[in-house]
Amino acid sequence: MKLFIEDDPSPSPSPLTLDTLIALWHQSFIIEGYASRLDADFGRKRGEQMMEQYFTWWSREPRDLFLVEKGFSVDINGETITGRFDRLERTAGGIRVIDYKTSKPRTQDQVDADLQLSIYAHAVQESFGEVCTELILLFLREEEELLEIQTTRNDSQLKDAFRQIGMIQSQMVAKDFHPEPAVDKCRHCPYRSVCPAAAIR
Repeated sequence: MKLFIEDDPSPSPSPLTLDTLIALWHQSFIIEGYASRLDADFGRKRGEQMMEQYFTWWSREPRDLFLVEKGFSVDINGETITGRFDRLERTAGGIRVIDYKTSKPRTQDQVDADLQLSIYAHAVQESFGEVCTELILLFLREEEELLEIQTTRNDSQLKDAFRQIGMIQSQMVAKDFHPEPAVDKCRHCPYRSVCPAAAIR
């Protein structure tokens, strides 16, 4: 009769390497949807470059992963706002939010004022009862070095965000939709070809 339960004999997972990450990318790559084999090969190669950038970033420091692709629902000014976190990591003081982007990088001022990130910070506090210590936009770009832009939110900034959301809610109720054309906004708008105020066609 044994007095103690032996440790689990199963081996612990091996540390992640770049080769393993690239192999996983190839295994999960879906060729359907590409116009030709050449296009698919180009897309696969682009993915490899992004995986290499991401692995370099990920390896810079020990990371305590909390959750990935986690949905949330919070009440702001009496309205329910839903969203999804890309990645959450634990830090010494609370939770870090990481949001992945493949769009054109933004400036520090734009990130500091980003309304979506303010909602994320509030959602962390409401969903987990913990402080959001850091908010990061991680720009994954094809042939350039990955770019990380960090910011934070304090109580005053969150109150300002709630006021902005309140103004947007009032405009929606009043059906007050005045266009605010800008090249960056209009470039991604599916209605730019029929919108008389579009900055670009």
